[in-house]
Amino acid sequence: MEVNRIQVKCGVDTCNFYKNNYCHANSIEVNPQGSMKSKTSDETQCTTFIPSR
Repeated sequence: MEVNRIQVKCGVDTCNFYKNNYCHANSIEVNPQGSMKSKTSDETQCTTFIPSR
């Protein structure tokens, strides 16, 4: 069975999951920075990030 995947653009070329401007992680987790509720994208962070080797 083929799984439908969405394409997630990414500009962080130092991440292990980065390939040709897209994220190739099996799943992606995005959380707010700090403990407050995010109101803009600048107040979020991708916690899936793993530095590339």
